[in-house]
Amino acid sequence: MPVIIDNQLKEQIPYDPAVFPISFFHDELETLWQWSGPLHWHPGFEIATAETGILDYQVGEKHITLNPGDSIFVNGNILHGIRQISGDTADPMPNIVFSGSLVAPEGSQIYKKYITPLQQRDELPF
Repeated sequence: MPVIIDNQLKEQIPYDPAVFPISFFHDELETLWQWSGPLHWHPGFEIATAETGILDYQVGEKHITLNPGDSIFVNGNILHGIRQISGDTADPMPNIVFSGSLVAPEGSQIYKKYITPLQQRDELPF
């Protein structure tokens, strides 16, 4: 599935956090030009894993190399992008994007105590 972004670079993810607060993607790099995803952001958290190739995950201005088996957590509202830098085939790169409401209902004490502070930490982009 291509990464669809608006003029603010916000990714348009086809899920409704109020109904089902998680989206799973697999084999997404295969559909992207040069196995590279554009810089984008979204309000949800993201966890991505390199399965077979070596990936360059850009988070803000930092580049993180993911080797096969490595995973990364990207905080919500953080600009990020992906590029495969080695491998003969596109890495399946399973990843999930999810709302903090997956952990606890918004407005609950758990959400206020653990999720909100995490979402508001600019110094914790990944």
